[in-house]
Amino acid sequence: MTTISYVRACNPQTMVTFADDLTTKNDHFSYQVEQMNRSVDTSMDMWKGDAATAASARSLSQEVASNHLSSTIVDLADVYNTYGGQLDGFRGALIGIVDNDVPHAGMTVDDEET
Repeated sequence: MTTISYVRACNPQTMVTFADDLTTKNDHFSYQVEQMNRSVDTSMDMWKGDAATAASARSLSQEVASNHLSSTIVDLADVYNTYGGQLDGFRGALIGIVDNDVPHAGMTVDDEET
């Protein structure tokens, strides 16, 4: 069972911070993939033949895979951001009830696990 001291010690805002960091890193990753694609495109202007075709196909395959990965990371960051914010709101509301409403009603909250 979770105690109020556990709830007080929790910091769901770290989930939002993690989402922000994940988004920043994903943006950098996407930028690097774009740079790679530009480099391959530039090389393809001067490179012809079967090897050039294979390299171009490999580059396209890597671009598709990186787009899937980037999209998944965006979805993951959205989940952390959403639920981190919601948990932070729930935590704040619960602490407000325990610290304000409960004492005003003449009650206390026992922090012992049962």
